[in-house]
Amino acid sequence: MKLIDDLTKGEVKLPSDKSATTYVMLAAFLGWIGVHNLWAGNADKGKAELICGLILTCCCGLGIITQIIALMDVAKLIESQRVTA
Repeated sequence: MKLIDDLTKGEVKLPSDKSATTYVMLAAFLGWIGVHNLWAGNADKGKAELICGLILTCCCGLGIITQIIALMDVAKLIESQRVTA
């Protein structure tokens, strides 16, 4: 599955027409529902984060878990930008 492959690779790639700054801002403020991945075109991962984020927040009050995952995406993006530079 593409989602599993993307998660195990540990890298975040943005399309050339998408801004890394916007990705980081979306991840920081709306990352708990996967908006940053939906915006970047990672629809499968974004949908999974959206569903998990809503379930964890509504049922358990644990939306912080998906926010941590979003911040890990930001760290992966920064690392991939640093390696390619």
